[in-house]
Amino acid sequence: MQGLEIPCFIIRCINPSSEQFLGKRYYRENLFSVQYLPNESKSANTECYEVQDILYLALEYITADGDLIRGTNMRGEVIDGVLTFFVNYNMFIVVQQQNLDPMEELTIEPAQVKEG
Repeated sequence: MQGLEIPCFIIRCINPSSEQFLGKRYYRENLFSVQYLPNESKSANTECYEVQDILYLALEYITADGDLIRGTNMRGEVIDGVLTFFVNYNMFIVVQQQNLDPMEELTIEPAQVKEG
């Protein structure tokens, strides 16, 4: 047992991918699965559909690092009284190059050949 207190949400990023574009630009695709485990009752499906309607609005826009990101391809399914809601947050990112100190000096000496 994981000791989950129901109702609860379980959120996972499923199969993220990254594709390099020009220079240090990358296109990242992030598919999220949001599972909702309702109270155990006869109306569990009804509760799941109500939560699904709320998730459509709540997850349309999120903020990450101060930027607003729009959720796309939102869909949900209720199976065996558990809601699984999917949403994509896809974005371009720019990877900043680290400022490394250059080497100060490098001396190369020719190899000595021993005759013998």
